[in-house]
Amino acid sequence: MKPTSTQLDSTLYGTDNHLVAELFTFEFREGTQRWTSADVDVVSGSTTWSCAGPGVSKGKSRTKTGLEVDTIGLTVVPGSGTLAGTPMLQAALQGSFDDVRVLVQRAYFSGSWGNLAGMVTDFDGRIVNVEPGSTRIELTVKSLIASMSRAFPPRIVQVSCPYVLGDGWCQVNMTPHTFSRVASSGSTTTVLRVGSSTFTTNDLKIGTVSITSGPMSGSTRTIVSNSQVATGITAVEITPALPQVPPSGTGLVLRRGCDHTLLKCSGTFSNIARFGGFPFAPSSDAGT
Repeated sequence: MKPTSTQLDSTLYGTDNHLVAELFTFEFREGTQRWTSADVDVVSGSTTWSCAGPGVSKGKSRTKTGLEVDTIGLTVVPGSGTLAGTPMLQAALQGSFDDVRVLVQRAYFSGSWGNLAGMVTDFDGRIVNVEPGSTRIELTVKSLIASMSRAFPPRIVQVSCPYVLGDGWCQVNMTPHTFSRVASSGSTTTVLRVGSSTFTTNDLKIGTVSITSGPMSGSTRTIVSNSQVATGITAVEITPALPQVPPSGTGLVLRRGCDHTLLKCSGTFSNIARFGGFPFAPSSDAGT
């Protein structure tokens, strides 16, 4: 049985008419967001649940006693809503909803929306599945008991760094490693001749090149290798091949890549303090 306050008991079991609304708290990495299904903002102490956020509704749920994992489904209709400036559907595709903790509560009001009588916790868990659609995001949330089945420690001891270049764990500032250039004559669909460039051999390897002008604008390719072929001209081999040869003057943006080694982290990016690998850990077959 869920605990309730004396005030809430008198509202639920007394003669007062009462209103009910859902409260949703999402603990995103970008910051905690609180939304409600009520017609007005819900305020409790210093905490506010906004009625102006995306539409959130509960779907199927499964609750059992004991140590079995409870599950609940949530549907988020973001509309024009954003998350840290990113459209919410795009944020879902980029992983912002992954493993987010969600608290679902039910708020009761005595007589009118402005008279909060009390709240009851319906569900507390983490998002385990995200299915973004064209207009909505379907979420599956499992109770915190599911965390008991996680591997411990969560970090795998491996030589290479597990972080994504420039993410919140790596924190490399990519501005000094991003270069705006143009394609020169003589480019092909697999080798771009890049003007105004003096990159050392394979300095851009595993990086990316994005086309910013012309009919292929928005296309991005992985850099296989690069080498200096003439004064101020760098040949950049890419994969997969472009659908056509970019004409001279096509805008390009080149970004360095990372092979997740200690040498690359310390040498190219000067980021050894945040290196996430274990290069000196003994192998699993090392003798005692």
